[in-house]
Amino acid sequence: MKKTLANLFAIVFALAPISSTTIDLSYRTDRNNVIGALHSTPKSTTRIILDACELLDDGLLCLLPSLPTNIQQLYLQQNHLSSSLISLPYKQLLLLDLSLNDLSSLPPAALKQIPPTFIASSTNLQSNQIRSITKGLLERSIKNVSLDFSLNKLIGDVGCQTLAAFIKTAHCDQLTLDISFCGIGDEGAESIANSMLGNSGNVKISLAHNDITREGFRSICSATASSKCCNLVEIDLSGNKLKSLDDCDLSGFGSLVCDCCGLKCLRGVGVSIVRRQSSATMSFNGNKLGNSKQVGKSSTKKKTMSLWKGVKSGIEKTIADTIEIGVGDAAAIKVCEITNLAREIIEETETEQGLKGGPSTKIDLHLRDTHIDRDAACALACAITKCKNHLSVDVGESDNLSQAEIDALRTGGEGDEIVLRMAQDFLSSEKERMDEFSDDFTDIAI
Repeated sequence: MKKTLANLFAIVFALAPISSTTIDLSYRTDRNNVIGALHSTPKSTTRIILDACELLDDGLLCLLPSLPTNIQQLYLQQNHLSSSLISLPYKQLLLLDLSLNDLSSLPPAALKQIPPTFIASSTNLQSNQIRSITKGLLERSIKNVSLDFSLNKLIGDVGCQTLAAFIKTAHCDQLTLDISFCGIGDEGAESIANSMLGNSGNVKISLAHNDITREGFRSICSATASSKCCNLVEIDLSGNKLKSLDDCDLSGFGSLVCDCCGLKCLRGVGVSIVRRQSSATMSFNGNKLGNSKQVGKSSTKKKTMSLWKGVKSGIEKTIADTIEIGVGDAAAIKVCEITNLAREIIEETETEQGLKGGPSTKIDLHLRDTHIDRDAACALACAITKCKNHLSVDVGESDNLSQAEIDALRTGGEGDEIVLRMAQDFLSSEKERMDEFSDDFTDIAI
């Protein structure tokens, strides 16, 4: 009885008209049920989602006549499709998602007419298939292209060379390319770097979680610093093995994400941003930027966390409006390291009476998810007062701080009463700490 009622409900739901431009039929494995739902869709429907419907090639061929005539976006994730994809209505599609289908046996010619936005994550794409895709896009002179080839390990450096040739010759107004988790090394990174020279369009690319080292990253830096480079809106290199940014010119990046890259310091970041003429957004979350080893009570500095030294010289000269530096990650930074960072800022700026950047230049220091305590927050407040409107700190949520204190740190106003009070609390605690250290030192001397 229950099964009969469930089937009846499914049929009624499938036949009921839905006044929406999107129809989501995901996880429906009954072909007749899906066909009935498609027949009842309004003519205005432009987006159909058929993810995880256990579709085989014959099933998709049965569904195609039922697709709305105005369809523009088709999602077919996690099915079992191959040869039937040749019959898709490519000419009217603007977006096609075939992620989690095995496309390795699909003839390359079948992919030559893919729409401007093509999502093929984890599909076992081959180099010759990518060549067919890019050739088709070039022949149609499409100006706004978005390609997601992530999680295709077979792409590697060879497939990267094919994509690089496309980037160099496509001259798209807007190109978004995701080739994360694709087994790309320094050779592939160098190919991508060279392809950006001579391209006048806006490019956004993800090379995250590949096998790129500092050598490959330097090739990208060299290209982006050139006046012939495209407008690199954003590049994501998270999860690669960069380890260090020494000798890397970051001045050409609009937005740079280097999360979880094994970085231990950020030397050179400040020098790199001096020549920027617009706001620079840089993220370094999840790196081992701390790991300070305190020896007794006399240790007030960390050994490896040199974030402030890395950006101080740059912000004093740059005309960038905002430089966002994210170093917060619960697994990578300790509260004592935040306090040490604040001490470094204070020590570096005390003799120079604050920073000398432009009137609107500011570093937004992101320390979310670091479980900050009030002592560390007070140290940051003191750093804010020393930087004279050039520093603000976003600590996210904290049970150890009031919302007013969190807001005051985020605003970064040196004259804010709450910031001044927190700064005074830090200076008082520092005096007590130094007095205690002095007493300990006297005892040792005796």
